[in-house]
Amino acid sequence: MELIFCNPAQLVTSPGTKEPEVQPPSVSTVNSILADSIEHDDELCPAIHLIAYSGIRRGECLGLHWQPVDFNRQVMSIINSLVRSAEKGVIFEPPKSTVSRRIVNLDDGTMAVIRAHKVRQMEHRLTMAQSYEDNDLVFPNEYGQPLNPMRLTRALDRAGKRIGAEHVKLHDLRHFHASVLLQSGQSPVLVSKRLGHSSVSMILDIYAHLMPAWQRETAEVFAKAMNQGS
Repeated sequence: MELIFCNPAQLVTSPGTKEPEVQPPSVSTVNSILADSIEHDDELCPAIHLIAYSGIRRGECLGLHWQPVDFNRQVMSIINSLVRSAEKGVIFEPPKSTVSRRIVNLDDGTMAVIRAHKVRQMEHRLTMAQSYEDNDLVFPNEYGQPLNPMRLTRALDRAGKRIGAEHVKLHDLRHFHASVLLQSGQSPVLVSKRLGHSSVSMILDIYAHLMPAWQRETAEVFAKAMNQGS
């Protein structure tokens, strides 16, 4: 009898666990969340709006300073991210990859929201006087200091609960932004750059199931090219 010196099962590649498909919230749901935040005068409504309309990460939003926000060009530069460390507390770090360090264009409506937020922040700063610590942050706490990321998460949770959309989480707004762009026909390459993904393959892997029309169009383009060449 021949002896086997290794376990044959070790040579078999595990199929792994398939990640569930991303199902972003609808446009009407996100609009309802934003409208509810405005109605309840939530101080973090502008931050929720910015994430939904730009696709930036929570840490990138809370790490944003006024200096890299260009109101004339309607862009913001993502150069910092706010993270929470068990050892150091809330700190600022560079984006996690080179492509995450990027310039993000903003629409007219979002710029108006950010501009109004800045005016309101300046008024609050005058009210607080010496108690306010000016760190040039776009979304600080009431004392001008870095905001605890969980406060932004809870702000969205409150709005979602009030409108019956408890399932919508803050990171879902990033998925929402990407899905709206892709379903509107925007290039996956451009969407990948806007979101700061390290590879366009991440966009295709995560959102391909949301682009059936785009996939059908691709098939038609190929067939048309073949017919023209015959």
